[in-house]
Amino acid sequence: MKKTDLNNVFSVSLRLFTIIKEEYYNYLSNDKKEFLDKLDVFHLFRVIKDKKLPVFSFVGETVYLNNYYKEEFLNYLPFICLAILCGKIDPLKIGLIEKELKELNDKYALGYKTIHEKELDVASVVYKAFLEDIPYPIIFIDNDADLFSYLAEEKGSKLALFYKELSDSMKVSEDYSETMDLIYDYLSNKVK
Repeated sequence: MKKTDLNNVFSVSLRLFTIIKEEYYNYLSNDKKEFLDKLDVFHLFRVIKDKKLPVFSFVGETVYLNNYYKEEFLNYLPFICLAILCGKIDPLKIGLIEKELKELNDKYALGYKTIHEKELDVASVVYKAFLEDIPYPIIFIDNDADLFSYLAEEKGSKLALFYKELSDSMKVSEDYSETMDLIYDYLSNKVK
C-alpha cells in the first residue's frame, strides 16, 4: 500500500470517527467511549499481505488491512469504523450495522456503498418488524447474553428468543432464504 493511500485511510477514518462519536457516543459502553476518546488512527491500522486472511479483520482494537487483495480500503472504512465499536459481530448484526451506515450515508453523504447487501436485506426486515421502536441501537451491545437480556426486557422473551433464532440461522447459511422464511412465518402468525 502506498503511503498516500494509507494517509487517505487515516484522514477518512478521522472524519468517520468524528461522525460516529457525534451520532452514537451516548450509546457506547464506557470501554468503547474510552477507546474513542483515546483513539489514534495512526496506530489503529496495520497493513498485512496474506492470501489466507480476509480483506480486513479485527484483532482486539487493531484493524488489519490485507494488501494481498489490492482492494481500495476506503470503500470498507465506514463499515470498519462503526463495526469496531460493536463488540461481537455476527451476520445479523452486520446487517444492522449496514442499516445504520445507510442512514449515516444519507445524512452525511459519505459515498458509502453497502458491502454486505444480503445481510442488510435481512436486517432491514428484522428492524422494521421488531426493532424500530426500541430506544437503544442494539449493534452496540457487546455480547449475545446482554443482547438477549435487553431484547427480553424491551420486547419480551419470546421476541428475544426469536431474534436469537434468526441470528443463529444466519450463522449457518450464507443464503438467508431460510432466515427470511422464519421472519415471514413469524409475521404471518402474528397477524392471525
